[in-house]
Amino acid sequence: MDEIQKIEQQEIMVELFSILHDLKSFKISAKDFDNKLGVIRSKLNNVKYHLHRIENITESIDEREAKIENTLCNNNKKIDFLNDFKEKVEGRI
Repeated sequence: MDEIQKIEQQEIMVELFSILHDLKSFKISAKDFDNKLGVIRSKLNNVKYHLHRIENITESIDEREAKIENTLCNNNKKIDFLNDFKEKVEGRI
């Protein structure tokens, strides 16, 4: 099972809505609410753990844009080199 699936299994939103509904309908007290939030805190910690295991997830947008720009620049250099090489080869034939 991959990390994304493990994160999806946490079902944090379902748990949160359930707790909020119980609080709103007076099925739980404020103290019980705090205790039940412990379950959500634990699930959030699990999500953080699995997020950190995903490669490049902590990369910023600026870092990603810089990598893309660098890759495009390198690709253009390779294209120029190959076109020059092609012209030299065709010139010898």
